[in-house]
Amino acid sequence: MSFPIVRMRRLRRSATLRRMGFTRVLALDGGMKAWREQGFPVET
Repeated sequence: MSFPIVRMRRLRRSATLRRMGFTRVLALDGGMKAWREQGFPVET
């Protein structure tokens, strides 16, 4: 899978969540794995 396809999926999914009413949505480069590796908080 190439990078542009993965990025487009991420952007589409974040746009869908915004349309559903979610206001704090980000399309993260590297996804949740990169978020956790940087030590940012995660709520479960």
